[in-house]
Order: sequence, then C-alpha cells, then structure tokens
Amino acid sequence: MPSDPHQLTLFQLRSAQTGDREALEQLFTRYRDRVLQVVSILVGRRRKDLAWDEEDIVQDTLFEAFRSLESFEPTTDGAFLHWLSKLAENNVRDAIRRQQALKRGEGQVRPTADLSARFLAKSLFAGREPTPSEAALVLERIEQIESALIALPERERRVFVARVLCGLSFAEITRELGLGAESSARSLYTRVMARLSAYLPDPPR
Repeated sequence: MPSDPHQLTLFQLRSAQTGDREALEQLFTRYRDRVLQVVSILVGRRRKDLAWDEEDIVQDTLFEAFRSLESFEPTTDGAFLHWLSKLAENNVRDAIRRQQALKRGEGQVRPTADLSARFLAKSLFAGREPTPSEAALVLERIEQIESALIALPERERRVFVARVLCGLSFAEITRELGLGAESSARSLYTRVMARLSAYLPDPPR
C-alpha cells in the first residue's frame, strides 16, 4: 500500500470503485473528521457545536461522493478534501436549519471533538510538525481560534479553509473562489493569518 498520502488516496479511491468495502471504510476513517472540521468553519459553527444529525449528514455526503467518484479525479489530496467539503456544505446547512427549529439542549450537541481539534491544530503548521509545546498551546486556544475564524467574512473563511485545511495552492484557490488574480487570494490569506496571529506561536506562510 502506498505511503504517500495522495497516492494512498488514489489507491483507496480506485479500490473503492471496484467494490472494495475495506478501502471505502479506510477512506471514511481518513476523511470523515477532516470534512466535519472544514464544513463547521464554512458554515460558521465551532466544531464542538455541530450536532449529531449534522455528523450523520456528512457521512451520507461521503457515501454520495464515493458513488459518483467517476466524475472526479483528484489532482492532490487537498483537492479531494475540498471537493468532499463542497458536497457536504449544503447538507450541513440544511441540518443546522433543522437543529434551530428544535428546542435548545435536547441531547443534540456533540460533547467533544478532540480529533477534529487536533486536525485543525496540526494544519496550522503547514509544511512542518509543530513542537509539543506549540501543539499544546494551539490546542489550549482552539476555541478562540475557531471563534476568530467564524467571525471572519465568508470569503476570508473560505480562503483559510482552502489554503490551511485543504492545502490548495493560491492558483487553485483563485480558480475555486473566482478571485480573478492570485494576488487577491494571497492578500485575503495574509489578512486572515494576521487576525489569527495572536493565537499562534508561528503562523504558516
């Protein structure tokens, strides 16, 4: 089995397309929590505030995506995650609307999101592993970071998700968000990271 993340994704995708259930489950394991974190930021909710029914919707979306894999050939691991996130976003927005129609606090709130928090913390150190002290500091501040991200305008949140969580290049971000020029994507990203700098030991470039 390939060790490179992108090659592993391609291997598992192609295996899943041939009906390999184990490969499908492995893909779920690798991407489920990452998609939830990405979507929570896109829809403006802290990850721990996502409800169980929203998690179910994301899982349904993953099944949907894997049924239509023929329509997508991922060029990078990040591009695949970004594609999954876009498919999930509308479904999660619908779930949030349903949740808001219910009484608050009836067992719908997800109590913890430790794996997701660790994914977000690690993603903030693009291109390198954080030191133990850096990782611990970011995990301590994860709710502040999420709140700061949610307070951003939607376009800036999308740039953060595309760059930091999905790992897209500025050229890809420009195309995906219809920004017109890479300089616009870079400018938005710089603005976001300036807002987050108070919470990060060493913001990614």
